[in-house]
Amino acid sequence: MPPYLLEQLLHSMAAKQGRGHAFGWAFAILVSAAFENLTINIYFHILYRLSLHMKCNLITMLYDKSLRVTGAVKAEMGVGAIVNLQSNDASKLWNMPLFLHVIWNGPFQIFVV
Repeated sequence: MPPYLLEQLLHSMAAKQGRGHAFGWAFAILVSAAFENLTINIYFHILYRLSLHMKCNLITMLYDKSLRVTGAVKAEMGVGAIVNLQSNDASKLWNMPLFLHVIWNGPFQIFVV
């Protein structure tokens, strides 16, 4: 949307349609950018909450599984491996939904602009 609005602003300035017309397009650019920032903020807020729920559920599942595992398996695997799964791997899963939108949004923005 902003590239189209910027194009219209430049056309109105080149055609010397008056300051009011140019200010209208500039205001439209401002409103468009504010709306885009608001929607992106809401989108990322929802994704952060979803990601945090996923991370907490994964850590809970790993903890429950570690309590049910026999002593021989715990000795073989070690506490460090379980803690590593809970901290590092759960964090990787936490970051996935935040940047998953780039797969569809990146090509879409390249095509539009």
